[in-house]
Amino acid sequence: MRMRILLAAVVAAVAALVLAIPGAASAAPTKDSSGVVVVDPATVDSITYGSKSNGPDDGSDVEPLWERCLVQGSTGNEACFEDYGDKFNVYDGDSDGASAAAYWWTDSGRSGICYNAHQAGSWAQCNYDMREDGVVYWQTCYQNRSAGGDLYCTTTVVSKAINGDW
Repeated sequence: MRMRILLAAVVAAVAALVLAIPGAASAAPTKDSSGVVVVDPATVDSITYGSKSNGPDDGSDVEPLWERCLVQGSTGNEACFEDYGDKFNVYDGDSDGASAAAYWWTDSGRSGICYNAHQAGSWAQCNYDMREDGVVYWQTCYQNRSAGGDLYCTTTVVSKAINGDW
């Protein structure tokens, strides 16, 4: 009996700590029965449709301090974050009628979706203004926007210090 009470107290304490972490609630997408990460777009702070671009900065004019890309294997979609300018670049790798997207959230509690609403084989860029002392997390996703509904994302999450000091 005492063990159950102790276990319940530990679980409650851990839950309280997780909920106290800024951004923890928005950083917890669910998984469907097949294990795919599912995000409800109605739960994010901002939805942005990216402008057509040539992809992540190649460093020819301004060297990004750091960038990392995450590819969604089943679709070839890709999402990259450039901390210099707080930009997401999203590549649509499949002509399946669905839009490629980056689902992101920060440790300060902001969250959003950057959509590539252009055709397959193209890049789109969304430019944000994020706190310079935080961490951004993201996943590569897709959504059939004409049908509405959820985003389906990679199970992998990547993160980066927004100011590049990481």
